[in-house]
Amino acid sequence: MTAASAFIMGRNMFGPVRGEWDRHWNGWWGDDPPYQAPIFVLTHHAREPQPMEGGTTYHFVTDGIESALAQARAAARDGDVAITGGATTINQYLAGLVDELRLHIVPMSLKLEQVKSRAASSVTHVAYRMAVLSGCVTAGSTRGHPTFPLMGQGRAWFRAICPRYHRRRGDIMSRTARVFGAALVALVPVLAAAGPATAGGAEPEVEVIAHRGSSGAAPENTIAAIRLALAHKSDVVENDIQRTRDGELVIMHDLTLARTTDVEEVFPDRAPWNVRDFTLAEIKQLDAGSWFAPEFAGERVPTLAEWVNAVGDRAGMLLEPKSPELYPGIEADLDEELRSLPAFNRALRADRVVLQSFNHVWLRVYKDLAPDVPVGLLYGVKPTEADIAAAATWAQQVNPALGVIDQATVEQVHAAGMEINVWTVNGGQDMRRAINWQVDGIITNYPQVLRDILRRG
Repeated sequence: MTAASAFIMGRNMFGPVRGEWDRHWNGWWGDDPPYQAPIFVLTHHAREPQPMEGGTTYHFVTDGIESALAQARAAARDGDVAITGGATTINQYLAGLVDELRLHIVPMSLKLEQVKSRAASSVTHVAYRMAVLSGCVTAGSTRGHPTFPLMGQGRAWFRAICPRYHRRRGDIMSRTARVFGAALVALVPVLAAAGPATAGGAEPEVEVIAHRGSSGAAPENTIAAIRLALAHKSDVVENDIQRTRDGELVIMHDLTLARTTDVEEVFPDRAPWNVRDFTLAEIKQLDAGSWFAPEFAGERVPTLAEWVNAVGDRAGMLLEPKSPELYPGIEADLDEELRSLPAFNRALRADRVVLQSFNHVWLRVYKDLAPDVPVGLLYGVKPTEADIAAAATWAQQVNPALGVIDQATVEQVHAAGMEINVWTVNGGQDMRRAINWQVDGIITNYPQVLRDILRRG
């Protein structure tokens, strides 16, 4: 197997590679593990990470290829990411999005007419993979199994060697796929794709907003997620703010601590573990990183002050008080706390702060208290023209979910003199759609992916 620092594989590939469910490589691979790096398995079934003999750990990804790519890339650091698979990779090559494909044995069902459109979902995935990974990207399987189908039958290993395609904004450049040697028993038939190169344009002016930090590659709303967001060249870092039982402001998305900390182990008799029922000292005892990955063990829930100081002058701040109606008077607490922090005041003077909320009534109360702080109205449904017109009388942003709006909504917000940031956009195709609509900012769990797409113009 080609060397790599992390692997991605589909659930079909996982079965024959893994063998039985224990720590040994007792499947048909034999005793010698072909992988010595983290493996991210695309699956519909959530599982805990599975450590293996030979230095491998399986991580099971249930939220799609973009998430798997982000996690694998983070694990690989500066190394290569290998994509193991079968039919989809061949189809992607035939669509002209992989430069070179090498097969040990060509599957009998390999035919050019299998791919008719570059808009097919199987194609857009490889276009995205090629766009975001540094170094060379490999794809394939090594030793097949007689009962393991690959494009219907056969065994294959394929490698995509450093992509050379060029992309206009929101579009993959066409290329002609040519196949040399497609015999079933060929030793190493080489399939090459070629096409015209065009220069990319300037980077679109869209802010990269890290949702709860780089939450696709680090535990959300932690200092580690902030550091990674800054390393990923995020323009803005977003957070969620709640208040503890003793009045301290902390960074936490869920109303309960259960999902992202070990609170159930530390305080087993305190269900339902609501943030507002714990003191800051109690919350600081919790591990807010291990749930995401072992290397983040010991991460703590940050206070608002710790979060602001961690972002500092290196990015903008998008602040979201979570369910403020549950915390009477939190608008005054926020204003007092934020204005006591020099980093916040510098960001405010530099126009790098926005405070947003789904609770528009509460947000208006905060705006009256802090008229110099820009605010944004969050929407989970499509804002009407009347909503936008009303917001323009006192707010600076309208921030809806991407999936509920269209380009006309973006134009209406701009015509009203406001900015529009869309959330939560994790797929490459959705990112390109938002860019083409000329939104002002894209809120994403994977700022490194969005940054790479923007750099390619």
